[in-house]
Amino acid sequence: MKITIVVGDWSGDGHSQSDTYVVESNLDKPSIERAYRIATRQLGFDLIKDVCEAYEENKIAEEVYEKLVENGINIDGLAKEDELDCDYYGMTPDIWLKLYLDVVKLGNPELQYSILNDHNEELHIGGYGLYQ
Repeated sequence: MKITIVVGDWSGDGHSQSDTYVVESNLDKPSIERAYRIATRQLGFDLIKDVCEAYEENKIAEEVYEKLVENGINIDGLAKEDELDCDYYGMTPDIWLKLYLDVVKLGNPELQYSILNDHNEELHIGGYGLYQ
């Protein structure tokens, strides 16, 4: 199933900056959303609502980082060396997408995906603060 995932201000009511990705997934949109909710309960925070959600908030706090690592999410492995920000916990839209999908996989380990370049059904995953 192809799902379009939008990172950033998808509604255009703030800074109007966003990036759109198409993901081919073995899970449909409701299954992805369900897995995400399961993962947020396990993590103790909601990535979409609690992290990188304010304007220019493009870094994650150390306690969020540690909680992700404790739950098996290798945030260091999400970016190529040249994508890493000077700040150890800096985020980019590409890294945010991969982090979101890793959180979904925490909620449903059966998730398999690949990132494509066309559009279909949309899923909005936050990240408003990633844009300056």
